[in-house]
Amino acid sequence: MSWRWVCVAVAMLVSAVVAWPAQAAPPDAPTACRVDRPDGLFPGDYVNDWDTNLHHGLNSDWTKQVRPIGTVKALMIFVDFPDAKAEDANPNQQGRDWRNPQSYWDFLAPSVDMFKLASNGRFDLDVDLAPQWHRMDEPSTAYGMTRSTFSIANQKKYARAAVLKADPHVNFAGYDLVYIMPPRNATQIAFSPELNLYSDQIAVDGTIVKNGATYGQDMFTWGPKIVNHETGHAISLPESYNGSGTGATHLWVGGWDLMGNILGHAPEFMAWNKWKLGWLDDPDFGCLASDGTAEYTLSPVSTPPDGVTKKGVVIRTSPTSAVVAELRAPVGLDATTTATPGASRMCDWGVLLYRVNVTVLNSYGSIKVIDAQPGSTGGGCTNEVDIATLGKGQGDGPAQFTDPETGTQFEVLDIQDGVSAQLRVTRAVTRFEATPTAPLSVQVMGAQFAAPASASYHWAFGDGTTGEGATATHAYAAPGRYPVTLTVRDGDTVFGTATKDVTAYAAPSGTVAVRTARAVAGGTTTVDAQASAGGQDMTFEITRAGVQVAREVVPLDAQGRASYTYSSPVAATDMVTACVDASQTCGTGAVAWDFRTGAVAELWDGETLAGWSALGAGAFARTYMASLATSGGATSANPGVLWYSARRFKDFELSVDYRVAAVGNNGGVLLRFPAPQSVADADSGYQVAILDNGTAATRTGAITQERGATTFAASTATNFKPTREWNTLNVRAVGKHLEVRLNGVLVSEYHDAVRNGGEGFIGLENATNNVMYRNVRVREVFGGEVGGTVPATLALSLGAVAPFAPFTPGVEQDYSTMGAATVTSTAGDATLAVSDPGHMTNGAFSLAEPLRVELAKAAWTGPTSNESVALTFRQLIKRTDPLRTGTYSKTLTFTLSTTNP
Repeated sequence: MSWRWVCVAVAMLVSAVVAWPAQAAPPDAPTACRVDRPDGLFPGDYVNDWDTNLHHGLNSDWTKQVRPIGTVKALMIFVDFPDAKAEDANPNQQGRDWRNPQSYWDFLAPSVDMFKLASNGRFDLDVDLAPQWHRMDEPSTAYGMTRSTFSIANQKKYARAAVLKADPHVNFAGYDLVYIMPPRNATQIAFSPELNLYSDQIAVDGTIVKNGATYGQDMFTWGPKIVNHETGHAISLPESYNGSGTGATHLWVGGWDLMGNILGHAPEFMAWNKWKLGWLDDPDFGCLASDGTAEYTLSPVSTPPDGVTKKGVVIRTSPTSAVVAELRAPVGLDATTTATPGASRMCDWGVLLYRVNVTVLNSYGSIKVIDAQPGSTGGGCTNEVDIATLGKGQGDGPAQFTDPETGTQFEVLDIQDGVSAQLRVTRAVTRFEATPTAPLSVQVMGAQFAAPASASYHWAFGDGTTGEGATATHAYAAPGRYPVTLTVRDGDTVFGTATKDVTAYAAPSGTVAVRTARAVAGGTTTVDAQASAGGQDMTFEITRAGVQVAREVVPLDAQGRASYTYSSPVAATDMVTACVDASQTCGTGAVAWDFRTGAVAELWDGETLAGWSALGAGAFARTYMASLATSGGATSANPGVLWYSARRFKDFELSVDYRVAAVGNNGGVLLRFPAPQSVADADSGYQVAILDNGTAATRTGAITQERGATTFAASTATNFKPTREWNTLNVRAVGKHLEVRLNGVLVSEYHDAVRNGGEGFIGLENATNNVMYRNVRVREVFGGEVGGTVPATLALSLGAVAPFAPFTPGVEQDYSTMGAATVTSTAGDATLAVSDPGHMTNGAFSLAEPLRVELAKAAWTGPTSNESVALTFRQLIKRTDPLRTGTYSKTLTFTLSTTNP
């Protein structure tokens, strides 16, 4: 019987996150993060005669808008038309009699409870009805209230006519809001814009009618939340959907705010809007108004404040702009259900990021959600920003994000379902670089996001001197590290400050030699340095793709030597700089990778494309999800390839995570191909397919060549995770054998993998875009096959058995003694048995009770070698049993057998 020995190695894959280097942020008070609209910005009528005066600054004008605190009184009046009489409305539509004014408010009344919940009980909308119909003088077609004919002037004319028609019968005194309701059969009153009459005001009963809404037929599409949306304008909130006329309607915030998509998947008001309305207070917000890093615990916007957690973190990026982070989860109003009771409509949840800019016009993007998951749609949400969350996301969202417009950095440290999120925020709005220009001399260059051209730059160089200008040069009196502070201001307005240590180098005096050990990629390494001129300290700085990832000051020994061990983990682009006593006496060296057998190497460092080369169509780029995303229009007929060009691999285990936006997205893992000059060369090896809806010959896990033209091993995979969740492919290539596992399940094998001599490069394919890759890890293993034979063996040996203690006549006792058997078996199963013990005998005499034998183990389901099995022998002697002088004994037969040799 021949046996093949297979060596299976298991390794724990450990990833590390490199934290952003930043200084501690000052404890900015929430008031420092207030962003108000500057006086005089957009006065009066500013767009198409739309005199709403609405903006996203926190300084709402309560002389114009209605402050939503406490009880606010609203009056609903009803008007019909000669061509659309209320008595002709359908008496039984959706179970309501639309001839009756009360039916309209019954339909809209849930809006009151929504305001109570959203405001944390601070806003009570109290609506009175004037429950009679008032016939307008002109037909409904005369007022220009359809989508195609609407204008602010037409709405003013319609609202004035309706109020004056009702005035003889209705007292408008004491009401803050007026709602004008037409009958359901008035199809020419088509939609429901807010009523903001800050010019052409209507004065009746000593009251100025200027806030409210003129409702139309679209209310039956939007439902009760139309009241919350349109009243939102009356209480100072701008439109959050796109009114620019260019791009998708819900381009700015998707369904994350009721002022955007009324029927959105998360119908709450954003935390910023609640702050503006007075439904949240200053202590409910964290604030970074100056550069630095701070951590905050967020609770969902849709739960009441608890006095401990934050409902939002505001990063003030200029006097008129901010970035906001808040936690959204399917609780409270954000747990709105669909037709299926209890089913959440929320596409996704997590930390939501958005920008506020009060200089942008109402509905032109004064508030914009930041998409932390580019390319993500689904779950019933087709808008790109509906799935934009950080730290949760679909399946496995990104934990880190940097806002490309402001440089603000976010990291979710912990997130609990629907309860809380721990968020680290780094404000880097004000920044500067320092460059040594000569011994003891440093040049500094400052930058400030959104600073006007008139802004001034003030430097404090840390040695008691100051300077001015966006660029400045300073000479220090002595070498060392100095805390330099930049302050950017415009007049009395401070835009931001930034502080960091700057090194003033002494003149060179000697040399520093750096030696770097070969490092196991993904692990740790030790670097050594020696200074020829002596000194006190050696400063080690490790940079990766130009970015510092580690820094340490190490004392020099008596010989001027120092060592530093670091782990980040080690990547292909790491460089070491060692400087003695913070001077220009420095040395540099590169850290080399060592692909040792059994060591896990990160082929992609998670940041750059160092060591990789691209061929063919499309593109690969790092995303904010710390993954490699495919894009650029590649197709299955015209694909692109990203290949690791630093070295070839022969026998290895490869692990790759992949994520697709749709089951038809096409990619793959390429292996054992020669140095390619074209995509066709990369196809000359083997491809492990990624195509979750393919046939067995082409679906994920299939081993193919030439983009599926040849299938070496079909895939049995059925365990794909849902779209936008991460799957893991494991490929083992040893000798002529290839095997593929998807999410831990073996899905294909091929036993004659000899193309290109069974050796070559590793690559990733882009065949239809929208595929993401991450955690590209390889471990070289010992290759080849070792053969050997094992003869069929069943061996049993018995050790000596000690005699029983002497039997005593007339005394009842159960005697026992022990022995052992040694079992060796190469069989698939084995059984140990003993013959019927019978009775022990002494010549012609036998004991009355039978001998009993107990086996500690009697069966095996696999081979064993030299296994000791305890044997127990028992003999019962009763009080009346006759005993003959002498020795009793019994010969026993033990048998080891198998049915599967």
